[in-house]
Amino acid sequence: MTTLAEFVSLGNSARSRGLFNEAINAFNQAITHSPYAIEPKNALARVFIDTRQWLNAEKLCRDVIKLDSKNVEARYSLSSARLEQGYPEEAESILTELIRENNTQGAIHFVRGRANLSLGNLETCEEDLLIAFNKTPSDMTLRRLADLYWMTGNHSAFSQLLTYAQSQGGLALIVADLLRESGALESAEKLCLELPSQLRDHPETLYILSLIYQNTGNADAAHSTAERAVKMNPHRNDMVDALICAQLMKGDGLSALQTLRPWREKEPEKQHWIAHETVALR
Repeated sequence: MTTLAEFVSLGNSARSRGLFNEAINAFNQAITHSPYAIEPKNALARVFIDTRQWLNAEKLCRDVIKLDSKNVEARYSLSSARLEQGYPEEAESILTELIRENNTQGAIHFVRGRANLSLGNLETCEEDLLIAFNKTPSDMTLRRLADLYWMTGNHSAFSQLLTYAQSQGGLALIVADLLRESGALESAEKLCLELPSQLRDHPETLYILSLIYQNTGNADAAHSTAERAVKMNPHRNDMVDALICAQLMKGDGLSALQTLRPWREKEPEKQHWIAHETVALR
């Protein structure tokens, strides 16, 4: 008989390889095995956040908090889920409370920085992101800082960040996406295609390539890369969006409608999906 620890280990292994459906299945089995265990609920909430299933993540986090009102991971994940659902004030409040309790991990400051950005608190946002980056340099933090500096017109700080990122091999994907956003499409594509095969075939790389090919008008390449990304990560709505855009670029409205259908059912009021449906039906 499989133990709780074995189910959790299987789920963590699948998540680390980007196999989110397998991870969800393993963590659900762990929860069925031990309904009051906190670890698999927190782990499953992380996967739901990875795959942008915010309501599912929120429910699990609140379940954990009922069992342990001071659980740091559940409160942190809850703040992420609420932020993504459009509640930055609530997210900021949760994270500030965690920081006051001496939970000063970089990830907590990172999400609070994002919440402060949504609230228009730009100075506090920069402070949080810099704390997060100094504690744990990562591509996500680098990207948010770059976005902040670009948005506020601080081109000197933006250029310094890009130079730093280019010197760090592990941040290649963020460099590629920053190059794409700044219009250097050829350089961005070249960087993606020169990555080691394991990283080149990662869904995030394929997603970036699809966006590049959309911008250059290469519908076939945009479609093939987006399709591969979605097969590996079907819960990412931005990757699904890239696939729908590529299908529409190819004039394949029927396929676009088929791809769109489950998302229209899940989020019937979302204007983005409605707009895609309108174009596909023309």
